[in-house]
Amino acid sequence: MKNLKQLFSFQRASVFLLALPYLAFNWADIKFSPFFSFTQLTLALFCLFIFDTFIKWILTRLNNKLEAIITMVIVFISIIFFYGFYITDFFRNSIHQHLNILIRGRIIIMVLMVIFSFLVIHLRNIIFSYIYFNIFLILFSSINFISAIKNSNQNLIREFKSNYIHISDTISAIKPIILIICDEYNSPDGLFKVYKDSSVYQFSEELINNGWIVKNSFYTYEKSTIHSLSSLFNFNLSTSQNYGQEQIANIGFSKFNNATIADSFKQKGVNVYNFGIFDLGEYKALSGNLYRYPKTFFEYLMLHSSFFLIKDNTGNFNKNGFFSNFYPMELHNKYIFNDMLDSLKKNKNPQTFIYTHLYMPHRPMQFTPEFPLRTEYNLNNYTAFWNFTNTKLTVLLNSLIKENKFKIILTGDHGYRGDKSVNSNYTFVAFYGFEKTDIENVESVQDLGSLINCNYPFFNDSLELK
Repeated sequence: MKNLKQLFSFQRASVFLLALPYLAFNWADIKFSPFFSFTQLTLALFCLFIFDTFIKWILTRLNNKLEAIITMVIVFISIIFFYGFYITDFFRNSIHQHLNILIRGRIIIMVLMVIFSFLVIHLRNIIFSYIYFNIFLILFSSINFISAIKNSNQNLIREFKSNYIHISDTISAIKPIILIICDEYNSPDGLFKVYKDSSVYQFSEELINNGWIVKNSFYTYEKSTIHSLSSLFNFNLSTSQNYGQEQIANIGFSKFNNATIADSFKQKGVNVYNFGIFDLGEYKALSGNLYRYPKTFFEYLMLHSSFFLIKDNTGNFNKNGFFSNFYPMELHNKYIFNDMLDSLKKNKNPQTFIYTHLYMPHRPMQFTPEFPLRTEYNLNNYTAFWNFTNTKLTVLLNSLIKENKFKIILTGDHGYRGDKSVNSNYTFVAFYGFEKTDIENVESVQDLGSLINCNYPFFNDSLELK
């Protein structure tokens, strides 16, 4: 009994109690997750309790000095694990806002580790009681839990009606369709208004000369990537003014895992290549780690923790170095430019859809060695990377149209969001191999799903309003 009291003494640090404010703060998201069940939540809490008890049992077998030091280490690791995402985000945004310096989250964590090490050395001979810390955690958790319950009705999954467009009753020659999304690609018209430099139209003029149909200003309802593309793949959900406020986690489950266009493809026997950052029904993304949304209850629990920062660690010590300016987006982009076409050469099915997502000219603005990292996120640097993106696209697109095997749509998901002098609701679109009369019916990025779908035969009208 004495050992049991010692084990569960309120004066001991507790991983279980350290996790409670995190769970309470995110309760609304957890409770209304499409994966939620009280059984899974109970199991998760039970596993956390067992882990906490096991850690305490080990600590009771150490001498007081060693126990105190290891306890501080465990508290620090627990705080970084459950709250590191919030901590790094706060410091990174504050430093960028006041000093205009972009610092990687790993550097912030490293600085915190150094500070913590000095604290451990300084306090190594002090035996702490965590009773007041534990009381704070319980009170703070209770306040957050009550607040989350009051606001929980805002997180219900809502239904949105699609706005499918019947483009044409006559289908032109059936060819594989490539949809290329250039993330955060701004309209050249918007950049011209700022710079008064006609060279911003050079890329679109080259496309026109090569037989493309171009719209230099193309409207998008959504300024968020996940909202924009989920709406596109569900035949425009954005005519409802509230779609842009839908929870990201809900979108991932209901609008990508169950995308209407993916259901249509399946019924029509359309082959799908996914070189994107989002799953499309059963077709898994090439780089799903670039835009995280939960797919299981455990991922929902860990969504705002450091779990995915650790799991998707950008690079490693041996290959890239802790201080390297390495981003996984760069590897993804280089794959698209260097290897995608080779992958498509194996395809012989004309009823094929290829979703391609370039994480350009979205930051991080880097494509080494041709375009070294630019950390200052401003319109001038963005425009430089925008122009660089065009040069890379020119080579890729010329290769894709060389044998006239594909129909291609090149578009942005939204425009540049970092400067109010340009309107991020306007991007750019270019079409290759499509009928001009069909294109005239497409008025927004979110309408492109209808255009793509109508170019494959045997459309099932019952899928329109899913």
